[in-house]
Amino acid sequence: MDLEAHELNEAKPLLGDAARAKDGMISRGKAQDGDEALTPKDFIKRMLTLIPAQLLLFSLMVFVVCKWYYQYPILVCLGAGLAVTKSAVAASIYKQRRWESWIGKLLLLASVTGFVTGLNIYYDNMVFYYHYRDVSTYTNVVASQPALTVADAGVIAFAAGSTIDNTRSVGYQSAIDGATVCVAPIVDASMVPGSTVNLYAYGVNCCGYRGSFDCDSARDASARSGMIMPDAADVAPPLFQSLYAGGPSAQGLSAAVKLQQTLFGNPKDQGKVLFLRYVKDPLAVQIGYLDAGILAALKASALFLLVLVAAGAAIVLGRERFWKAVAEHYK
Repeated sequence: MDLEAHELNEAKPLLGDAARAKDGMISRGKAQDGDEALTPKDFIKRMLTLIPAQLLLFSLMVFVVCKWYYQYPILVCLGAGLAVTKSAVAASIYKQRRWESWIGKLLLLASVTGFVTGLNIYYDNMVFYYHYRDVSTYTNVVASQPALTVADAGVIAFAAGSTIDNTRSVGYQSAIDGATVCVAPIVDASMVPGSTVNLYAYGVNCCGYRGSFDCDSARDASARSGMIMPDAADVAPPLFQSLYAGGPSAQGLSAAVKLQQTLFGNPKDQGKVLFLRYVKDPLAVQIGYLDAGILAALKASALFLLVLVAAGAAIVLGRERFWKAVAEHYK
């Protein structure tokens, strides 16, 4: 018993030192976790650590996808995978302080959201810019030509006498598209009521239910060009076809054409038909896709910057101090 008591007495200083060391580690951890006094200089340094590189990575991912995915989809996906992997590694390395652990996490967020955002912008706008830039243009086309003779074209310039028959247009309320799908036959002087219609102008929410078609340049007498709508399978792999925003769904267009045929007595067995945007200046429309893509990328980067600023402030200040600062600002 005396021996055990003696050993216990000798162990007490050691236990006390270990407890004090443990308490010191906890205190330092709490201090590192954001409870220490934070100077404005430290706040700025930490924000500059959490924002610029992450914003640059996000913007770079969007740019790379929009610029090169059309030509090098596999390389772009591999590059995105490499960026995500490196970001994940960074997230596992920076763990000394609570706020530092977010460096890699925000890099990971930037790489993933940048890739996904780039794909959305690409399939909303950029894919059409590249598609119409590279496709063939057929000139002096008459509307009575079989659709198969121009099926490989992207842009059509009609011969004089070909125009939209606005009086036979229809608007179909598509449940799949959640919109009014508009179609109007394109005809020429040689066609009579009942002739086979090979080409249809289309649009969304730009027509009345009957005999009123105002899509694109349909009302412009000088317009004489069409931009054929590409099939989703021609511009997107199956995995990303849900992102494709090329216009109304195939089901919506097919239903609209069937309605048009029923109402106006067109032959129902017409074979292949093509759908196109009826425009005055195809080049201007093509450049419009590019401009819309650039604008969408700038908006996305600006929005991501706001997210980074808010997240960075919350991380650096700590949750309690962040919401206290917000409450005082709006008091």
